[in-house]
Amino acid sequence: MKYWIGVVGSKGSYSTLEEGPPWFCLPVAAIPGDMVLLYATKLARGVKSGIFAAYEVEKKDPERDRYCRKYGRFHHSSQRLSFTELKLIFKFANPIDFQELKSSVELANSVFVRRNMQATFFEISAREYETIRRLQSCVFSS
Repeated sequence: MKYWIGVVGSKGSYSTLEEGPPWFCLPVAAIPGDMVLLYATKLARGVKSGIFAAYEVEKKDPERDRYCRKYGRFHHSSQRLSFTELKLIFKFANPIDFQELKSSVELANSVFVRRNMQATFFEISAREYETIRRLQSCVFSS
């Protein structure tokens, strides 16, 4: 299993996630069962920016990969992005904002903190994923 952070950079992309069914453009290396934390930028969500939910990769849909062509890639990766359907696992009671991530001793040197969330996605370690989950209490989806 792999772990990812997806960065939602616009109100339109955020609305798509909220109105469902949720999907995101992740690298082809993301497979069903992988976990994805989604981070909304201030442009996408205003004062409620931050990591707001955890999803599981449900399935890939190569027929819709064309929707991912307009999105960026990770700075050192040539991985093609793939249309990825997601299943909501839980929402955070309060989004975990960037300052909180940056203030965490365990996360301060993480690539997503060093890059100031400037990418479409980041692959993260299981330890980073669990650290982020511990930063806030969760509201589990039904």
